[in-house]
Amino acid sequence: ERLRLGGRECLLRSVCEAAHTPVQHNGIMGELLHIILTPSSTEDEPLDFTARYYMAAELAGKEAQANSTTDQCGVMYPNCDTSLLDFVSTVGERITDKLVRLFMKGSW
Repeated sequence: ERLRLGGRECLLRSVCEAAHTPVQHNGIMGELLHIILTPSSTEDEPLDFTARYYMAAELAGKEAQANSTTDQCGVMYPNCDTSLLDFVSTVGERITDKLVRLFMKGSW
């Protein structure tokens, strides 16, 4: 909420996007995001009604991927105008760029 990302709606969008565009092949950060944003990765049944929203978001992302639908997750969650995955990617790129610059300058 503090980042103006829309709380639960943006988390649901992120679950959907992670299912649409798998992230687990993007290093350790991708693996962590996969674990966090993939409700089906647990063998437990959803215990409550709220958990079913996350399962539905994941299913919607998988269906959008199978149908080659773009931005289905953004359409489903219109109150979230920022993709958390894009946000994380941008931050990751900035950190990587900074580390490369430091390394090239010999400040490592």
